[in-house]
Amino acid sequence: MRSAIAANTASAYVDLRWAQAALKILQDNEAIREHALRLTQRRQQYGLSIRLDVASRRTS
Repeated sequence: MRSAIAANTASAYVDLRWAQAALKILQDNEAIREHALRLTQRRQQYGLSIRLDVASRRTS
């Protein structure tokens, strides 16, 4: 019985760590997309980019 509890606990811990890693990747990806959008918006302000570039960054 104790070994089953220990195995379930270990499995739950591994699942938790995997989910935390996946969440971190998603958060990093979102931050990168937001940064890319801000850069593209700045490029448009200075005439280095077109509206289509900004629109495509918003939808990606």
